[in-house]
Amino acid sequence: MKNHKNSYFLFLSCLGILILLFLSVNLAPKMNDISQISLKDLNKKILTEGKVIKISKIDEQSYFTVIIIENKNKDKIDVICNCNNPRIIVNETLRVIGTLNEYKGNFQINSEKIDIKS
Repeated sequence: MKNHKNSYFLFLSCLGILILLFLSVNLAPKMNDISQISLKDLNKKILTEGKVIKISKIDEQSYFTVIIIENKNKDKIDVICNCNNPRIIVNETLRVIGTLNEYKGNFQINSEKIDIKS
C-alpha cells in the first residue's frame, strides 16, 4: 500500500513540473520589434532586442543604468537596468524582457531580464 502512495505522489509531482514547464514556455511574451511598440503595450511585459548604442548611469549614487538599444531600422528605445555594473558593452545585441513604461513622452523598458545574444 505504501508503494502505491509513493508512486502516486511521484506521478503528481512530475505532472506538476510538466504543467509548470508548459506554462513557462507559453506565457513568455512574444517578440516585439522596437518599431512596433505602441501605447497598447504600455504597462505590459514585452520582449524585444536590439544593438546597444549607448550606456549611461543615471547618477553615481544610483544603481540605475540606462541602456539605449536600436533595431536594424535605427528605431531606438531606452532600457532601464537596476544594476550597478552591467557586463554589457556598446555594439552587443541584447534581448530584453521587461515592462513598457512612458517617461517624458518616450517609451522605456524597465528590464526584468537582459540576455546578451551571441
